[in-house]
Amino acid sequence: MKNFPVYLVVLIILFSACNGQNEEVGSIKVISINVDGSNLNGNQIAVGLNPQLSIVFDGAVSKERFESALEITVNDQTPEYNIAYSNSNSKVTLDLILEANSTYDLTVESNNIGTDNQLLKEAIQLQLMTSESNLAACTSASNPCLRQFEITINNNSYTLSYFSNYPLTADVNLENIKNAIFLIHGAIRNNDDYFNWMNQTFENLSISNSTLLIAPQFKDESEISQNSDLHWDRNDWREGSGSENDIPISSFTVMDSIISKTKQFIPSLEKILITGHSSGGLFTHVYGAANQIENQLNSIAFEYIVANSQYFYYPGDERVNENTQEFYIPENCAGYRFWPLGYKVLPDYLIDINQASFNEQFINRKIHYLLGNGNQSDPSLNTSECGPVLLGSSRYQRGENMFFYMQNKFPENNHFRTIVNGIGHNGEAMYKSEEFRNYIKNLFSN
Repeated sequence: MKNFPVYLVVLIILFSACNGQNEEVGSIKVISINVDGSNLNGNQIAVGLNPQLSIVFDGAVSKERFESALEITVNDQTPEYNIAYSNSNSKVTLDLILEANSTYDLTVESNNIGTDNQLLKEAIQLQLMTSESNLAACTSASNPCLRQFEITINNNSYTLSYFSNYPLTADVNLENIKNAIFLIHGAIRNNDDYFNWMNQTFENLSISNSTLLIAPQFKDESEISQNSDLHWDRNDWREGSGSENDIPISSFTVMDSIISKTKQFIPSLEKILITGHSSGGLFTHVYGAANQIENQLNSIAFEYIVANSQYFYYPGDERVNENTQEFYIPENCAGYRFWPLGYKVLPDYLIDINQASFNEQFINRKIHYLLGNGNQSDPSLNTSECGPVLLGSSRYQRGENMFFYMQNKFPENNHFRTIVNGIGHNGEAMYKSEEFRNYIKNLFSN
């Protein structure tokens, strides 16, 4: 027993040695760094005045040790910032408040920042550079790109979610923005997918620096997260109907308001393109004719691209026999004149405009039909209601019949058509197609 203290000392030494070895073995690595939703390439990046920087590690970090290792300075001063932790503390998000025309050094030292004391072996060293007009564009449908638009009716405020590549705020200078695209999702309301697809086209065309992209979401009741969220019954949003809130607000009124706000924050805006695919195409078709904002902003050139819609507004009672290319008056289908296929049973948004004035707007506004002629399966094509069936035998043919009608009944119209060969009912393929890219390139270069 007299040797017990010696054994105890040996055990303590061995335990301490093993424990020290464990501390040195573990390491933690950076998986990704992005700023405002864009992955970081290199150590220098141009940012806006309120960027959001996210660092994802391959393990959990200790809040106390991470913040001890973090340093953000400019001229020996530290800017204001907030830190949030998520994904079991493996993701760190910093919301920064920066000054214009400055370069900030951001460092995370290679300390033991892991919750299990893992070592960050390679320090993080970044330079964030601001200017009065330089703002990095959001390029993916991530949280930093998700924003809220507020509309107030009778002292009640409502919100609509949207993705955009730039924020519409007074503290951001967007004087380089000359063009804007408003992108309308389809029936499943996946504005995140459409935002991502269009951003890839932006990158291909190198137009992000001069073009604003806004992709709103017209939610249904199942998608709301707060009482103020605007939401519609099923697909009523695509026809300009009122929302299901306590004060119904037309989706057309909401779009007018978003465009008006855009012009307010971007006085340099010269061109606006509104485009939608499938159900978004129907929205674009009838909103293009109905909206009041184009008449108010007469210094801006508006255009509308209707991509692969299966529903079309006709400014008369005749329809097209696609087999004979003749016009005829349908029988035994009273609903074919109902809105949005005709000018009966209208939404409240149209209460102050008569059919003649509406049709004049429809004929003269610049509407472009983007038609995919692929013969892939189209299970969502409405073949059960007589009104849609009268429009044509397929989604592509309905677009062709609409254009044929306009060319023959109103030859002085301002409508155009482009065919995308081999593509069917596919929004991603349509907006990444060469035909669409060429259209955008020509539109924004003139």
